[in-house]
Amino acid sequence: MSEPLPAWQDVPPGSTSAWTLPVTSRADGSPIGLPVLAVRGASPGKTVLVSAGVHGDEFEGVAALHQLYAALDPASLTGTFIAVPVANPPAFEAGLRTNPDDRQDMARVFPGDPAGTVTEQLAHALAHRFIRHAGFYCDLHSAGLFYSMPPLAGYQLRPEPLLSVQRQAARALGMVVVWGTPGLPGRSLSVAGDFGVPAIYAELTGEGRCRRADVAMYLKALRQLLTHLGLTQEPWQAEDPAWFVEDDRPQAGFLQVQNRAPVGGLFHPEVGVLSSVTRGQEIGTIRDALGTARHVVRATHTGIIVFLRTFPRVLAGDALCTILETNE
Repeated sequence: MSEPLPAWQDVPPGSTSAWTLPVTSRADGSPIGLPVLAVRGASPGKTVLVSAGVHGDEFEGVAALHQLYAALDPASLTGTFIAVPVANPPAFEAGLRTNPDDRQDMARVFPGDPAGTVTEQLAHALAHRFIRHAGFYCDLHSAGLFYSMPPLAGYQLRPEPLLSVQRQAARALGMVVVWGTPGLPGRSLSVAGDFGVPAIYAELTGEGRCRRADVAMYLKALRQLLTHLGLTQEPWQAEDPAWFVEDDRPQAGFLQVQNRAPVGGLFHPEVGVLSSVTRGQEIGTIRDALGTARHVVRATHTGIIVFLRTFPRVLAGDALCTILETNE
């Protein structure tokens, strides 16, 4: 079987193009495809791919990519900028984290399967028509409908030369937290690393919103990234993150949530995102419909809150927070 060609192969130098790449169809026969925004510079150079909307309830990256595409001038661009602003159209249309048709989390099924479920087919198309042909890849996320996060850039701890390239690019985004962790299977960054493509991801506030300030932050971060990678020449000044952590322990992956609700009810947190907490500190209470405290939530580690449940209604097993550990 021949290797699939990059989806942007026919975009002429010095031009922009927007189209939908067909991938699969729904049960009723209606098509499902990946939206593509391409800006091919007049001068040759690196191809930078940025995706958003892997989870359908994360909107800030989608809006930022729309704005960046409209603003970039191909005449002054060196290289090619490719955006897939909605990587999971069924989930985006439903406003849910996962595809409602197959209930799969797209961020767990890479590299996908061309003969699999809709989610697996979309992941395969993103991996093989886009990621494997990129010179650099960035995946934009946020905290979704029910959670809040600080501005965060992350990458997988891959062998050199990928590690240094990813570390420097993550810092170029200008986020408050920069976090390097072990690679986990099924992620978009995992398949990028397997292809030898340097890759980073980013996270923003979430809470089911698309705040203008958050979109502007992503837009600024992406502009800095393009300058860092040599596609543009816009002036910017690098800022050191407030927290920079590289943790190679298997349990250090960001989505290894450390506090979950043992019971359902109304969760009222006593802390906020980036709050410093100590092991055993009370960070919130879960109450029943009568207002009776059913469970006092305590910090399992000493560190800072980098992921917090802000939607009050919780069910047993729901994630409540993640703590980025610091020295105890």
